[in-house]
Amino acid sequence: MYEEALDELEKSRFEDLEPTSGYESTVRNCQLMAEANAIKAYCLEKVGRSWRATKNLSEAERKEEIIQKYLRAADLAVTYFQGQEKLSLSSQSATIVTGIFVRKYILLYIMN
Repeated sequence: MYEEALDELEKSRFEDLEPTSGYESTVRNCQLMAEANAIKAYCLEKVGRSWRATKNLSEAERKEEIIQKYLRAADLAVTYFQGQEKLSLSSQSATIVTGIFVRKYILLYIMN
């Protein structure tokens, strides 16, 4: 099961992906990349040295790769949450600006 997940992750070539244009898609990519790195690290932990890509690695090198995957996942998760916060704040400010505009418009209409 873990080997299959690793094979699918390898086929997806998620590690080669670059953020696409557009802020929202970049935030979404951060989430996907964080999840993929965490899943890969977890699977590498579970399979040990039996998976073909880790057969030639020493135990220390394998553990280092797992740690690097978890750290990458954590960095991407932080970036994702920061992006979500920025998107949330920008949509809130747009709502506030729209609300102010509507109130001013209504007041101007009533005054005329």
